[in-house]
Amino acid sequence: MPGSRKYKDELDWRKSLKKLLSFETGELKDLFKAGGCPPYTAGQIFKWVYSKFELSFGGMTDISKNTREYLKKEFIIADLVRKDSITDRKSETVKFLYETSDGDFIESVLIFADDSLSGESASRITLCISSQAGCPLACSFCATGKGGFRRNLDTSEIVSQVLLAENYLLDSSMPADDSKAGRKISNIVFMGMGEPLLNYENVMKSIIILNSASGYNLGSRHFTISTSGIIPQIKMLQNENLQIRLAVSIHSASQDKRASLMPVSKKYPLPLLMKALKEYQAATRRRITFEYVLIENINDSASDADALKELLSDLDCNLNLIAFNPVEGLPFARPQDKAVGIFMGLLSARKIPFVLRKSKGGEISAACGQLGASRACGQVRV
Repeated sequence: MPGSRKYKDELDWRKSLKKLLSFETGELKDLFKAGGCPPYTAGQIFKWVYSKFELSFGGMTDISKNTREYLKKEFIIADLVRKDSITDRKSETVKFLYETSDGDFIESVLIFADDSLSGESASRITLCISSQAGCPLACSFCATGKGGFRRNLDTSEIVSQVLLAENYLLDSSMPADDSKAGRKISNIVFMGMGEPLLNYENVMKSIIILNSASGYNLGSRHFTISTSGIIPQIKMLQNENLQIRLAVSIHSASQDKRASLMPVSKKYPLPLLMKALKEYQAATRRRITFEYVLIENINDSASDADALKELLSDLDCNLNLIAFNPVEGLPFARPQDKAVGIFMGLLSARKIPFVLRKSKGGEISAACGQLGASRACGQVRV
């Protein structure tokens, strides 16, 4: 248990090892060569870890026993420990609680058959992952920001969320699938705890590793980075040679109202953010998704729709409309279904392209804005 000598020794041991998931194949080859291991071992390990989701060196049967013993002493594979998991009653969402090597806690979420982000077929599994422990932005409607910020996650901790989720899918009967090999997650979205663009280096390296054809081999278009509007890093992102999807949390087209909901808008105001996004789109020719959490009597009026029309008129974009997910202790309410329908009508009348995102995971605090509400996942175990 936390605080015990055995627990501390376990954490110290984990922290002393090199983090295998932080390295690309070329970097691993250099490390192995320096350690007296055959460089080709890096390719073998990448296949075991990223294709077969083997997270123990002991299970890598085509690697010599001596090499496996060396690897056990020098490296750790998954840099997180799954402490808990919970599923909703409809089996559409699974939330994981992970412990880091320094005793912190983060969450990530598997979402089944959610086709709202990319318009692809519904037979998809999306993984929503965290990039930070907590969040520094303190958006007024979000449970994660309410809990404060502790630190950035490193590359290994980000990649571990993906491999541990794949490992879970191999061992789980949900969804039903007789296959015991191959990647099952079809989309990865950086929409969990934290602001991904404030952890730019580690987020980008994790994408490069997971995109690698010699490893996980997930196409770059299947990654989405969600940001609250960090302008310098948006400018950096437009120069990356990866076709990553960009989603921007907007929540209001009024600068004053947005700043009251999202303090980051004071540092990066809407006019400057929209200028940066137009430059991003001109450089990349990629469509931008805007996320809009609809909050009762806050941003659901005709004047709010008018402001959105003016704000988005010069961009190739889509609006993801999300009804607010209640968070205990926050002074906001979810709009009634009738009010959501009225606002959708206002958007349609103004020819604003939008998708109403189905809220999943609300009953297990796994929906948008709810991560980090508690350390324990809940009562319904997977």
